[in-house]
Amino acid sequence: MVFRSWLAVILLAYGVALWAEEPLPSATALPDTLAEAPVAEDESDWIYAEEYKRPEPDKEEILDWIEARQKREAERDRAFVQDAFAPSIYAFGANYTELYSDPYRVSLYGFERFGTLLKRTSYLGAFARHYTPQYRVSTVDYEHTDYPYTVSVSGIKGVLGDYDTRDLSAFFAKQGLLGFEDLALFTDFSLQNGYWLDNPNGGSSLRALISYHTDNWDIRGEYASNKSEPGSRELLPYYRNMGLYRFKHNYAHLYLKAQSPWLELALLRSRDKAQSSSWMQEVKSKGTQISAAKDIEYGAARLGMRYEYADIQRNYGYINSYNQINYRHKLSLELGYDDWVLFEAVPELLDWKYLRSDSRLLKSWGALRLGIYDRRIFNTPDAKDQVLSPFNGDMTLWLVMTQDWESGILGGWQEGALSANLAAAYQKLSQFSISEKRGDKQFILRLYGSYQPRFGDWELEIAPNWNYQDNKLYLMENPRYRFGSRQALTRHLSHDNALSCGFDIQGHSFYYIADAELSYLVEASTMVDLWAKVKVGRLFDFTVRYQNLLNTSLYGVYPIPASIHAGINWYFIN
Repeated sequence: MVFRSWLAVILLAYGVALWAEEPLPSATALPDTLAEAPVAEDESDWIYAEEYKRPEPDKEEILDWIEARQKREAERDRAFVQDAFAPSIYAFGANYTELYSDPYRVSLYGFERFGTLLKRTSYLGAFARHYTPQYRVSTVDYEHTDYPYTVSVSGIKGVLGDYDTRDLSAFFAKQGLLGFEDLALFTDFSLQNGYWLDNPNGGSSLRALISYHTDNWDIRGEYASNKSEPGSRELLPYYRNMGLYRFKHNYAHLYLKAQSPWLELALLRSRDKAQSSSWMQEVKSKGTQISAAKDIEYGAARLGMRYEYADIQRNYGYINSYNQINYRHKLSLELGYDDWVLFEAVPELLDWKYLRSDSRLLKSWGALRLGIYDRRIFNTPDAKDQVLSPFNGDMTLWLVMTQDWESGILGGWQEGALSANLAAAYQKLSQFSISEKRGDKQFILRLYGSYQPRFGDWELEIAPNWNYQDNKLYLMENPRYRFGSRQALTRHLSHDNALSCGFDIQGHSFYYIADAELSYLVEASTMVDLWAKVKVGRLFDFTVRYQNLLNTSLYGVYPIPASIHAGINWYFIN
């Protein structure tokens, strides 16, 4: 029955892909890029001006859009981003695991994801299926990437492998529906099953977005849902003392936005449910978040203003997890200047009394770039250190962890195929439970870079990433070293064909896991993945991966035992 359902999905997606609403126009009489289309003085005029006419699509532009999507998906699958402030994550499909103490927050369309019983990585995996991550100093914000062409495009991605791994995803996008040039549709669907974090894991997700542009408004609405049956390793560390088991998790949201040249209004209604036979009750939470925002640009200067009202309700006791603050009101400013110097600052005021900020200042001299940065929480609400467990009715001890601040210098060098960057800083960490309070200031160093030369038809990629910080043994989730590196060698062939192979490494030194009741040592570990890829034209590729070659754990769990997986990526232009 399962395979029949999957076959039906494949046939349906393939049928949608072959539905040609309009023939692809010839590329000879069209502009090479959208850059040749009329461009007004600022972005709002470019979107809403009456005289703007959408150009007929050029096939190369569509292929470029597909290749950009393929690159984003490759980054998602390898979960490795060359950025000092991106989280350190290991990925297998849409499943992520991480070091719990990475100081970042997750947001969707600018709305901060409020805390639940699940780790942040559960939402990272769900959002990464359908959205593009934007990495900021303290936030990973997921946004939609528009498809602006009237020729429809669709795609299928499938993976089969050991441990009953089956992963299928499909999408369809088109600008110009039902005779309306400015009406757009974008849909995603996925199914997955397999083994992850010491347990079988399965689920499905769906997203449908529709948007319409008028002369003065950009209006869009989206519904998305994600259903899964993960293992208890997906819960926050404080809820893992009941052993390994599976539970059902359902997430859904409705997103609405109306944007004019004068104001942007948005609404996000989301709900979250989890249930297990091991629990006393179904745990539920829901949120209504409303925002009003306005951007003002004057030359190289930019001012963004945003107010958000959040009504978050839970049927269980909850304490803020790492660097999260429950709030009802949030007022934020985005200050920017990019001319002879780059300056960015984002102060946020929560409930009119709690302040946090991110800022950086950079200056470039040719290939050299130097700067400073700072991120901090000036004051936090008083936090409890124990809460009534929704699972068994007992009081559960809670380890409260925060990164109070981090201040340091940034440096970078880019010359041709070589890029090298560093961030050297001091940070202040605080941890407390019912039994004791701990904290310390410690040095942290982040080094990352890449070397991507091309020698004729051969292309090499080497991209290392290395983090070092003082290792205070009494601070949990605090390994001295974290490291990662990706290596790839590509042979470019004629007719846009290519052969690639490579391997990825990720690992860490030992540390103690964050658990207020029973902390234990996580031993040092290194994980290696091998892969090879055959690219046939610009619309099809085939990849074989050997995940976890050394059959080791990472961050205290086995993400997936050593196993072979094969996948295809197939796009259709109609």
